[in-house]
This record gives sequence, structure tokens and C-alpha cells, in this order.
Amino acid sequence: MADAQCQTISVKVRARSCLKMARHYQRKTETKYKLVDLEKAVEAVKNKTLSLGKAAITYSVPKSTIHDYLKKKTIKTPKAGRKAIFSQEQEVELEDHILKCWKEWFYGFKKRHPNISLRKPESTSINSITAFNETEVKMFFNNLESLQIKYQFDANRIYNVDETGISNVQRNSRILAPKGQKQVGMITSGERGTTTTVVCAFSTSGNYIPQFFIFKRKRMNAQLLRGSNSDMIAAVSDSGWINENLFVDWLHHFISYAKPSVGKPILLVLDNHESHVSLGCYLLCRQNGIVLLSLPPHTSHRMQPLDLTYFGPLKTAYNRECDLYMASNVGQRITQYEVVELFTKAFNRISNIEKAASGFRSAGIWPLDTTKFDEQFLEATLPDTQSIPLSNIQTPATQAAQASKEKGPITPDAQMIKPINQTAQLDESIPLQEIVNVPQISQPETKQTSKKRHSIITSTPMKDGQEEYYCLICNEKYAQPITEDWIMCYKCRLWAHEKCTIGERTSKDFLCDFCAKCSQLPHSPLQTMTFDFRPHIDDVLLRQTPHTQTWI
Repeated sequence: MADAQCQTISVKVRARSCLKMARHYQRKTETKYKLVDLEKAVEAVKNKTLSLGKAAITYSVPKSTIHDYLKKKTIKTPKAGRKAIFSQEQEVELEDHILKCWKEWFYGFKKRHPNISLRKPESTSINSITAFNETEVKMFFNNLESLQIKYQFDANRIYNVDETGISNVQRNSRILAPKGQKQVGMITSGERGTTTTVVCAFSTSGNYIPQFFIFKRKRMNAQLLRGSNSDMIAAVSDSGWINENLFVDWLHHFISYAKPSVGKPILLVLDNHESHVSLGCYLLCRQNGIVLLSLPPHTSHRMQPLDLTYFGPLKTAYNRECDLYMASNVGQRITQYEVVELFTKAFNRISNIEKAASGFRSAGIWPLDTTKFDEQFLEATLPDTQSIPLSNIQTPATQAAQASKEKGPITPDAQMIKPINQTAQLDESIPLQEIVNVPQISQPETKQTSKKRHSIITSTPMKDGQEEYYCLICNEKYAQPITEDWIMCYKCRLWAHEKCTIGERTSKDFLCDFCAKCSQLPHSPLQTMTFDFRPHIDDVLLRQTPHTQTWI
């Protein structure tokens, strides 16, 4: 028994060493003769001064090696080890043939399947992949459908707004260069540029709102708009990005061109950027008939019309204008004073009605298509359990057991495996997870923060799940449809009718009477106010969660 185990172990060791030898083996000895010794041995045998055996002993060269080289005209450096199956010329020919066959197969495959192309994929973050789901998209389309039924928006009254950044250091486009040259250079304006934000908006009918530029600087200079269209405007900020105040300034600019009104409102679709949600924005939109509808977070790459069809061609045209400027102005850099002029040339060349209409159509906003992304969600859905039938899997043991029950004694024919019955019924099933490891996206452990929600920003307040809202003053329950305006206390985050409040207060800096009286009492936190003034407030009012308190 011990000898058998030792033999088994030795066989395994030899097998492993053979497997390693094919790729990782390194020779530990060298040949005992050199090229000079081989030449002298072959020459001695040819001149018949020595026999084959004596020449092998004298020069320490194997007899078979001398015998092989007697028939050859040239003598090469001796190689240790076994002879190669293919010669060097044959291996080179085989390599060329493999490369040629690969190219022929690849181009033949593309020719047979014209719908397939070699493309560079766009980088998509995990947040964008997980946020673009059926629940969020359906909620957005439900909000859009309810607004469409209520206001009956036409193509001239649906707009989309978004910001994009342009730099004074352009991204070079492709050029013609000699084939095989590894490095192809092209001059740029600098190594690291300054970003300028451009706020763009267009409607479904192709009406473009004049651009709003935001420069990274302290003071505004009229020369920054040199070469722009007459209706374009600009502002400055410390970071070069938009903020709440600048977005309100853009809304005034938007109102002057779109002409919204309370009697004929306009729908403005935008993303969930923090600059888009503020009290000033809310009041201005309510007063001028602008209905703000926010997209689901991290879904701009699939549902933002400007991102889908406009920003890509616009930036390509802008980079092209920068290349032409650098070619015609040798040695000059592109500064902030040339950015608007180059951007205006690109904007005037590529802006048309078709790009605007195609953007809204691709997002399913206009014409309204609530099933726009249903096919994508169906393809991405993986069933939880996929069963494999066990009734079709027959083994000799099951065959024998079945034969013993039906026909009595087991015969040799009964022990044979019968063909699998393709029409058998599914009696038993096992989950797929028990056979293979189904990949699942692991949720990273992060801190609980306020989650952004997409909603109709200009409506107040909206029910979230099963929560209910009551007026602080009259204790009337909030119900749909909205008949009165509601305002929220900035301290306790509770709602009240605007008409129920005392004085000439508005939604800005509203402080309810309970919080005001509580702040006047010494050592009186909010809990003291709750039990002294309204003992039943905890039973009938629900405090707002962080993600539902911002103008929804």
C-alpha cells in the first residue's frame, strides 16, 4: 500500500515537472564542444585522417552530430537540446500565414456582419449605471405625463437647460500623418486651460435661448464678449461654475426671450444640480409661470436632450475653430477674450432645428413616449432563479430503479442509459445560483446622506409614500389637487397654509409662531415648545426628511 502511494506521488511530481518544462524549463548544462571543435572534426573525417569514432573521441563531439554535418555545406553554431520540428524559415512562413489569416477572418467577419463596428466605449460611472433604472425613469415620466395633462404644453413651450464647460486649451482633432510614425504632434494653446461655463437651452421646436457665459475671474470686462452675437450675455464667478444667484440671473434672461406667463406656462426640464434648487429660483418661477421638472439623478447621459444630440457636435466644432485659430495665428495663445468669439462661430454653424427636436425625441420627452427605455430595462433584467430540469437527467441508478419497479428484475438492457426525452415534463428544478456563481453588484458601505430626488420643483408640498401633511394653524390635511399655497417653517420643517399665517410674511425666511415663541423662552428647545403649545403635534404632523424638504 505504501509503495503504491509513493509511485503515485512520483508520477504526479514527474507530470508537474513536464508541464512546467514546456514553458519555464531552463537548461542547466552547456555543450561540451564549440564550433571550432565541430569544424575540425568534420574536416578530419572528410580528409580521412580520422575515422568517425576517433574524431568523436578526439574533439568531444557526438558521432551523430559529425555524421549530420558531413552532408551539409555550412556548419552553424551547435544548439543543445532536441531538434525543432519546423525550421526557422518554416516558422517565419507560419507566422506570416497566421497574421494574414487573422486579418482575412476579421475583415471577412465585419463584411458578413455590417451592423458590427469597432468602437471606443464612453466612460460611464457606476452611479450612472445604477441610477438609470426602471423605477426612477417611470417616476419621471409619470410626473411629465401629469404636467402634460394639466397644462397641455406644445412644442414651443417645452425647454431644456444645462451647463457645459469649454476650455481655452483645445482638444486636437485627427490629422493626416505618415503611416508608422509613433508620435504625431500638434500645437495647443497651453498645457492646462481655464474652464468657462456656458448655459445653453433650447425648445422642442428649435428655439435657442442666447448663451450665458460664466468666466472664472473677479471683475467683468465687456471685451470678454468680443465677437459674440448681440443677444449673448456673460457673468463672472470665483470658480467659473454656476451657482444659485447666477442661475436666477439666467432665469431672468430666459424669461425675457421665452416670454412665459401664469396663463401660458412653460415647462423647463433640468438636472438635479444644487444651483437649480433655491428659494429665489422657486419664487421667480412661480411668479412667471415656469414649471420646473428635474431629471432623475445621474441620468443626464440618457435623458438630457442637450447631452444626447447637441453638446457633442458643439464641442467638436469649437475645438475645430480653436485649431484654425492656432494655425492662422502662429505663436499666439487662446485667452478668455477669444473664447466667446470662437464659440460663437461654432454655435452659428451647427445649431439647427433638427438637433433640438432629435434630442427631445431621443429622451422620450417630446413626443411623449413613456416606453422609450422599456426594451433596455428588459434586456438588463436578470431572472432571480433559472431552473434546470432534473427529470431529463437519467443515470444508470435511476434507470435500474425505474426498470425494477416496472418490469421486475433488472436485466443488462435495463442498465443501459436511455436517450434523454426532450419532451419530458419539468418535475423538479434547482436554482441557477447552486450551480454557478451569478455576478451581483455589491453595494458599497457609505454614510447615510441626503439623497437627491427628482420631482416637480415648483409644486408644494408633494406626498412621499404614505406620509401625510397637516397645516400647523388650522390642522387641515393636505390633499390633491392643490387649492392653496403652502409654506414651510425653516426651523421645524413643518408646513402651513400661506393664508393661515399672521402678518405679511411670505415663503422667504418663514418662522412659525411655535418656533418664534419657543426661541423667546429661556432654555426652551423645540421639544419644550412641542409639549407646551401643541401636545398633539407629534401625532398629527410628520417632520420632513432631508430629501423631501426642498420645494417639492
